[in-house]
Amino acid sequence: MYGRDANAEFHHFVAKACRKEGFNLKIAYFQDDLYSVWALIGAGLGVALAPGSLQELRLPGIVFRKCEPALPVMEMGLAYMRTDKVSVVSQFLEVARKVARAYQNAS
Repeated sequence: MYGRDANAEFHHFVAKACRKEGFNLKIAYFQDDLYSVWALIGAGLGVALAPGSLQELRLPGIVFRKCEPALPVMEMGLAYMRTDKVSVVSQFLEVARKVARAYQNAS
């Protein structure tokens, strides 16, 4: 699990979802970066919640399973400087807006 200091909102989100399903987390390891989390899982030292998009990584020794029932949606935000005219920022914003619209339409 990410440490509270690294990502308090995510930590709270996961703990709340677990309580809703009738159990409390028993966290053995706290990590501040995703690669360390995957290393622990690959070594057989636990499980972690992850976005479905990470299944595309195809990490050796790691199996992804869908949560049933599905977890609640966690809102995300995007911060950028409006004055930033770098092409990659504009392209990223365009993609992020398309994804957000598609998600809203699917809900």
